[in-house]
This record gives sequence, structure tokens and C-alpha cells, in this order.
Amino acid sequence: MLKNAYAKLGFVFDRQGNMIQSLAIALLPLVAISALDALGRLPSQFSTYIVPIAWIWGIANLLSMLDPRFAEKLTALKDLPGLSMLTSKSAASP
Repeated sequence: MLKNAYAKLGFVFDRQGNMIQSLAIALLPLVAISALDALGRLPSQFSTYIVPIAWIWGIANLLSMLDPRFAEKLTALKDLPGLSMLTSKSAASP
């Protein structure tokens, strides 16, 4: 009986550890890039591209943490008929 209770607690701690790790992966690059940008340490050529990419990275990671099927939904969105016609038209145009 004690082993079952400990196993349940161990699972809870393990899940919280995974959540903390996921938050760190999502937010640390965003915080680091935003701090460097606020301090003026990023060259302007890089800050134009790196800051929005860091925000996209953070948002995508948080969404995938909240919804484990987020990747499947993105794939389904990509496979919509209207979007595939747009990409084929853009690939065909010079």
C-alpha cells in the first residue's frame, strides 16, 4: 500500500519536473533574446529576425505543452486543400 502511494507521488513529481523542463525550453530562449534586445546587445540586423523567431518558438512550445496533439493539428492545417493550392501557385510563379 505504501509503495502504491509513493509511486503515485513519484509520478506527480516526475510530471512536474517535465513541466518545468518544458517551460524552461519554451521560455529561456525568449527571455534571453528579449533581455539582450532590451539592453541593446543584439545587432539591429539580428534583432529584426531573432526576436520574432524567439516569440514564435516560445508560443509554439507553450501550445504544444498545453495540447499534446498540437503537432497533429498543425499537420492537418497544412493539409487543407485551400492552403495546398496557395503553396502550389507560389511555387509555380517566378
